Amino acid sequence: KLASSIVSPGDIIPCSVTFQVNKPTKLKEVRAILLCREESGNVDIRASERTYQNVVYERRHELQLPVKLVPANVPIHVSGEIPVPSDAAPSFTLASELGRGIRLKWVAEFRIEMKWWPDWLDREEIIVRGIRPRV
Repeated sequence: KLASSIVSPGDIIPCSVTFQVNKPTKLKEVRAILLCREESGNVDIRASERTYQNVVYERRHELQLPVKLVPANVPIHVSGEIPVPSDAAPSFTLASELGRGIRLKWVAEFRIEMKWWPDWLDREEIIVRGIRPRV
């Protein structure tokens, strides 16, 4: 789905979504959403303790649809790009010995909205490096 999951501030991430439905369906929209979340609490995702999440950045990008009415059992391919802001903060995790801490996490979220169907959603984590390499 993502051309790369490790990026630098100012990069553009090529992305794609391929899907098919089992009966003809009308598409409303396919979006790629870039999110940055600040999470605090337990940094071990396997633990049952809840974490506090705060969205610090959200940008929606509509991907161009090849068709609006999707036929049954035909793969549909949608592609586009997700720009990473030039001032994007780097991803990080700071943890204490007790397993509590804070982290800044970037996520690409792909959402397909279809008429009479629940939205389809997929998320992929992105690591933003702290320094953009010079070319």
